[in-house]
Amino acid sequence: MIQVQKATKQDLGWINEQYQQIGFVPSDLETDTVFLAILDDEYVGLGRIVKYDEHHYELGGIYTVEKHRGMNVASYVVSRLVEYVRSAGIEHVYCIPFEKLTLFYEKFGFHDVEELGAVPKQIADKYYWCLKQYEERVVLKKLAL
Repeated sequence: MIQVQKATKQDLGWINEQYQQIGFVPSDLETDTVFLAILDDEYVGLGRIVKYDEHHYELGGIYTVEKHRGMNVASYVVSRLVEYVRSAGIEHVYCIPFEKLTLFYEKFGFHDVEELGAVPKQIADKYYWCLKQYEERVVLKKLAL
């Protein structure tokens, strides 16, 4: 059975090795809360909540180790991240997934952001960067609490 637990400093090497392989920004546990999916004492996936300021966060960095894809690892991780956000009383959580993942994120309570003017500048800037960076279209979503 897949377990999901909060990462510690001892896990940071593995976390950032995974993110480096896929071209993601490394994690810093001072600003990020990372959760790891574990199966049979082996890391099989991860995801994070990045703090932008006291009120605005981003859910992202969702990754499943290739040999464990198709086992719903990402669902376990996102579910645990959303549970963490809700229990911590965090009010404004965004994510910038590829458009093909829209339904996946909606099942966890994310909805499309209609008005970009209300989005913090750092998150809007990252969204625009992603639109230019990736061939696949991305969307901006916010967690309904």
